[in-house]
Amino acid sequence: MIRMMTQHANPRHSRSHPAVIFLAFAFGVGPCGLLLVEPALALVTTTGNVQPADPKTWTNVTTAYIGKTADGALAITERDKVTSSTARLGWDPGATGAVSVDGAGSTWDSDGNLWIGCGGRGGLSITGGGGAICFGGFIARDASAAGEVVVDGPGSVWTNKEILSVGCNGHGTLSITHGGLVSVGTTNGLTIDSGSQGDSFVNMSTGGMLALEGDADESLDAFLGLVSGTDAIRYWNAAISDWANITGAARGTDYTLSYLSNGDLAGYTLLTVGTNASSTPGDANRDGRVDATDAAALAASWLQQGGWDDGDFNADGWVNDLDLAILAANWKPNGSPPAVPEPGTLAMVATALAFVAAMIARRRGQA
Repeated sequence: MIRMMTQHANPRHSRSHPAVIFLAFAFGVGPCGLLLVEPALALVTTTGNVQPADPKTWTNVTTAYIGKTADGALAITERDKVTSSTARLGWDPGATGAVSVDGAGSTWDSDGNLWIGCGGRGGLSITGGGGAICFGGFIARDASAAGEVVVDGPGSVWTNKEILSVGCNGHGTLSITHGGLVSVGTTNGLTIDSGSQGDSFVNMSTGGMLALEGDADESLDAFLGLVSGTDAIRYWNAAISDWANITGAARGTDYTLSYLSNGDLAGYTLLTVGTNASSTPGDANRDGRVDATDAAALAASWLQQGGWDDGDFNADGWVNDLDLAILAANWKPNGSPPAVPEPGTLAMVATALAFVAAMIARRRGQA
């Protein structure tokens, strides 16, 4: 097990951030290696082997390494932005590189290619409305490599302008969940398991979305015709409690297909798998309850821009009294169906919110 924790760059300018990102890498048959990245309470932070050392100095001509000769990690939070050209995660065999992009407005913009697992292990996590954009994405370049990309949550987006290869020669996985979106900007630009080793997949569930350039919404076969390699797209089959190939799924029940003629994805066909089960209004951490933990998440982002995980339950981009009212109206700490709010519920939650906010302010003042 490898545990890498990012450092506090400037606690006075940060907010409480409870998110912990887990990226698991399985190496064929056998035990799994587990990489934990805990985003710091700051903007852009690094740990370990990152070259050049300060991501804030990177430009669109910078070749960046996260985990070149030893383990390294980069966290982009608080609506900050990192720019690079080519970036390589987990360069040497035995080295692990991990990048997390978390929170609405947090962005990694790469003019070149992103290599997630070159000779070693690589992980990219895009959560909470964060975004990454690159010319091409490559997961698990060499036979010795393992790579995983997780795109999770409404507003979380990975844009590949030209191509995306999941499992070039090593073990690669792309997971798209809870309303996350991945797009590939050229026809037949997506390749899965190019070596046909049977160890690389695209896993989709709970409203995960995959957009491929081209008009192919007439059938699943037509959509898979836009994919090169093994067509190994899987959905979560609740009947067997396991991943299953999407060719066995039912259209309209397990997935939908639609051709988009307007917006940023005009000319793309969109595959949406499952529905976002974590959509209970007020349930910021998606545990099926609306309780003090959710109130704390809302308090930590009070009067700031944010996404669902931050307490923006009406999707207007801000965490404010409207979201507090939604939380109060759906208050169900035991997971039971919400009842009609009692007159004192809103006041009770507001008091809890004020208490949590005061605690956060006190911690900041002591930092």
